[in-house]
Amino acid sequence: MFLYCVCQGDAAALIELCQRQPELLTTKTDSVYRPTLLHVAAVKGKRALARLLVDMGAHVDAVDARGETALCWCCTM
Repeated sequence: MFLYCVCQGDAAALIELCQRQPELLTTKTDSVYRPTLLHVAAVKGKRALARLLVDMGAHVDAVDARGETALCWCCTM
């Protein structure tokens, strides 16, 4: 559900989910590269959601399974 919120740009639903489950801000997803929600927002071009995630406590220096940050994803994908 939380990945769907990011991909669809649903800020209200994402805020609600993260308020109920704050660990979502730092948890890596189950996909093969193990990105965080911030990685997904960056690669999908969801700048407002990326800012929202950071403001809510997402770690900007979190890395995926390849050691790449959300900024790397934003620049290379």
